[in-house]
Amino acid sequence: MVSPDGEEGYPGTVQITCRYTLTKDNTLRIEFSGSTDKPTLLNPAHHSYFNLGDHEDVTKHQIMIPARSYLPVSDELIPTGEIVDVAGTAYDFREMRQVQDEQDSRFDNNFCLRQFRLEKPELSAVVFEPETQIKMEVWSTEPGIQFYDGSSLNTPVPGFNGKNYGPRAGLCLEPQCWPDSPNHEEFACSTLQPTEHYLQITEYRFI
Repeated sequence: MVSPDGEEGYPGTVQITCRYTLTKDNTLRIEFSGSTDKPTLLNPAHHSYFNLGDHEDVTKHQIMIPARSYLPVSDELIPTGEIVDVAGTAYDFREMRQVQDEQDSRFDNNFCLRQFRLEKPELSAVVFEPETQIKMEVWSTEPGIQFYDGSSLNTPVPGFNGKNYGPRAGLCLEPQCWPDSPNHEEFACSTLQPTEHYLQITEYRFI
């Protein structure tokens, strides 16, 4: 795909490719690669919903995200600029726990894994469904991962096998640079230079 210079106000002609690969060991591998002829912003993210069970929602799913901090958001879901320690909060997923706990929290936040992109993917999240015993590991090169619990879903059209997709019908785990990074110096940055080659690798490994 080619995004011409000035499209939607962004500088530079950006050429970007997305490749999906299904491997023999039950892994969905997604590679984003790109280049630009001017300094510009590039932060693509994969936005699939996952439900590893037979229930209409994912509230019984267990999740682990090895992040020590997260980005709080405003009512418009824009990061406030704070970087908050997850310890003692509903955002602490460093140990496996249910998506919905007694606090009935809602999640649509970036979890801060590191300050830079890696060359090779590392473990970024784990999801487990106790009844089906299906586990999904997310491995990625990205410095952050957006966890959305699907709490605002309300799709009027029936989906797969005629199921309705209501609140928490699926969850998203989206590796990416920290959102709104151009407006916050301390955020992991998403600016691509003409001398650089963009490469993001994310793997959803099913076990």
